Amino acid sequence: MKNWIAVLLLALPMGLSAQIMDPVLWDFELKDLGSDEYEVRLTAVLETGWYIYSANLESDEGPIRTSVSFSNPEDVSVIGEIEEEGKKVAGYDEMFEMNVVKYASKVIFSQKIKAEDLEFLEGSVRFMTCDDHKCLPPKEIPFELQAE
Repeated sequence: MKNWIAVLLLALPMGLSAQIMDPVLWDFELKDLGSDEYEVRLTAVLETGWYIYSANLESDEGPIRTSVSFSNPEDVSVIGEIEEEGKKVAGYDEMFEMNVVKYASKVIFSQKIKAEDLEFLEGSVRFMTCDDHKCLPPKEIPFELQAE
């Protein structure tokens, strides 16, 4: 009897960890454009059937938009809006009952910044991901990039 209890207690954490869903893999890159300007590129690769939402949605009443923030804002000024490149899916979404812009498979979010004497850049990306039936809670992923 004690052996069965030990087996169940050992198996329980394995079963719980198998339940954690993480359908998005991120890659971060900092490109030096010269004249103290840089491009921050955040690439999201999604598992089949999952979507990530645009930074530019028509309303905050639906999914959480993807956003990028920088931890050292005194050193960094943002230039323009975030740009998006990927497999775009736009239109009416039954789950949110509104028009949305989302991306499947892979999307690159690019933000230009200006910073003098930049040695490193710290920040995070906040996003939400859904499939056709459910959404995962919003998640924030930190990053730190070295300037070249």
